[in-house]
Amino acid sequence: MTDWSTIEDSAFVSKEFVALRWRCARFAKEPQIPQMPPLYLYDDYDRCLEEFPVRATYCLVDSWIVPNDTNPLWSVIEQFSTDTKRTFRHDRLQRGLCMNRCHQLLTRFDGRTQMKYFRSRFVPIDSPEV
Repeated sequence: MTDWSTIEDSAFVSKEFVALRWRCARFAKEPQIPQMPPLYLYDDYDRCLEEFPVRATYCLVDSWIVPNDTNPLWSVIEQFSTDTKRTFRHDRLQRGLCMNRCHQLLTRFDGRTQMKYFRSRFVPIDSPEV
């Protein structure tokens, strides 16, 4: 196991490393971090092609979280997202989806249940129309 106190005293350790170690320790102590959605989450691309060998459709989706001031987690996400010099924007997420698998899962639900998962399009103010 590494003794960090001796490493920090070493002339070979950069100030950036010490700052990074401090930031990581600070974030590890933040209880809200595990509650935030992961920045990136991908379905298995190879599995999608194997399960649906004819006309497999895999999409990469860049999405924005709709601001919600009534949700306590939103203030945490907003705080982290505005500090762009030290953290990633947690209000912007990327997903990789096997659309064939999504369709297969949705067909298990009746129409009324499917509509519970439908959300209208959200266009963020600071983003160009795609």
